[in-house]
Amino acid sequence: MRNSRSMKRLTLLAFAGLLAACDESSVVGPPNAAAPAVLTDAPVPPSILSPAGWGPVRIGTTEAKAIEAMGGGRATEPVLGSTCHYVRPLSSGSIRVMIENGKVSRIEAHGGADHVVTDTGLSLGATPDQVRARYSGELDEEPDKYLPAPAATLTWWNRRENIGIRYLVNSAGLVDAIFVGGSSIRNVEGCS
Repeated sequence: MRNSRSMKRLTLLAFAGLLAACDESSVVGPPNAAAPAVLTDAPVPPSILSPAGWGPVRIGTTEAKAIEAMGGGRATEPVLGSTCHYVRPLSSGSIRVMIENGKVSRIEAHGGADHVVTDTGLSLGATPDQVRARYSGELDEEPDKYLPAPAATLTWWNRRENIGIRYLVNSAGLVDAIFVGGSSIRNVEGCS
């Protein structure tokens, strides 16, 4: 029991150290994003997801460089008649990387064993109110295309850099997917 607490404390301290090592220019999110809204116990340090990318995998990076930065990945077949497909990192069961025209256009976080946290401290399982609190009125809110309320999408957009982050809220009222990247974060059907 004591070792478990010590490991959790070390994990949180390591995460805090990672956040402290980032200077303000490396964080793309809104200015009031100082403290995490949702943190859960994580067996390994979390993956940081921001509108600009996921760790060393940046939006706009070539597919080859992204796969190298991820430590390898498995690509899916392109959608019929398009140049869009996904790469699943070998190092993560929660992340999918969308490739369009040979470059990373969107990165998605879904359920999995990995603990993924945004640069604003939010994670899968957050509530819409926690997301709203982080972005203080700077969100575009839309109802979900297929599910009844409270399902919705909450999107923050950095107009200067043409990148953003989209939180998908399920019918239970919890974030169950997070998309980051360019305009493709608005695609409802993945590559289409």
